[in-house]
Amino acid sequence: MLKEAITLTFYDDNNEPIKEYKSAIVPWRLLKKAVDIGNKLKDDKSISEAIDALTSFVCEFYNNQFTVDDLNSGNVDVDDMKTVLAAVLNAGGSHSPNVAAGK
Repeated sequence: MLKEAITLTFYDDNNEPIKEYKSAIVPWRLLKKAVDIGNKLKDDKSISEAIDALTSFVCEFYNNQFTVDDLNSGNVDVDDMKTVLAAVLNAGGSHSPNVAAGK
């Protein structure tokens, strides 16, 4: 279990929070997916593919309480998306400074 829940916030058009999702655990089944996405983010040729994979991954992390379309059409902070991936990698011992730093 994480010490602090990982939060993903959806915002309205005025950047006011409208819905928050939280998870305090990192499901084991997601670790390999997180590592694969982290590796794709390091490969400049796979960035677009990695972003698509990250979007699906974040939906799965929050037990599909929202869809890929919700994320793609919603107003979600990029840092929140990266934080989910970095938290899973860190919880699994696969520290990825590039993901955590947003590079």
